[in-house]
Amino acid sequence: MTSMSPWEKRTVFLVAGLVFGLLLALKIASPDTYHRFIQEDGALETIQAAAYFLAALLAWRVAATRSGPSSGLIRFAYLALACGLLFVAIEEISWGQRLFDIATPEWFRRHSSQNEINIHNLYPVQRVLHPIYIAVGLVGGLSWLARPLGLADRSAFIREVATQWYTSAYFLICSLIYIGLELAKSLSDRYGIAVLRPGDVIVWRDQEVGETMLAMGFLMFLATKLLEEARLARSTRLAEAG
Repeated sequence: MTSMSPWEKRTVFLVAGLVFGLLLALKIASPDTYHRFIQEDGALETIQAAAYFLAALLAWRVAATRSGPSSGLIRFAYLALACGLLFVAIEEISWGQRLFDIATPEWFRRHSSQNEINIHNLYPVQRVLHPIYIAVGLVGGLSWLARPLGLADRSAFIREVATQWYTSAYFLICSLIYIGLELAKSLSDRYGIAVLRPGDVIVWRDQEVGETMLAMGFLMFLATKLLEEARLARSTRLAEAG
């Protein structure tokens, strides 16, 4: 076998729906438990940090194994991705602030929405963070279309960086969650509809679910990529040995 089987691909795809469905069920069945789960430094944020860290290691591994046409650009892309994922993982734990009991410097107290040592909670960054998540989710969720559209056949770079259909759901769910949050904010601002506050059906902390899906998306994309390449290499070695 040199590729993932159809059932393996379907399983990867369906796990995205399963994880989102379980979180949604928890939100409906036990709101208090759900809100504890998604709070700052809660279980979900720990899962995110771990997933981003593992994905960074896998991205570095992909970069290390690139060879052939356009390999330089592809290596750079995956090294950049590895650095970006590692940065996000460290940001999720506020650069070890609570782990090492570091007091928040005054500058971050004045400029951070959560009084933490990180970049993503700074007020200027907060204003563009949701659009960034939406854009990354859409790119990750739709770039697999490059294959049926024939774009991957004409570019080794696109073929290497485009996602697969079976990892697309993770990215698209992330994007849809952030689009929903932005729509809810628009309704709240324009029509005075009460949403996004503690106790409402939709709250800002729901973004943690979107972040988790995105982290899992990167992890699944890179893990399945390396799995397929390992199977191809093994098949090639067996063919040569035979």
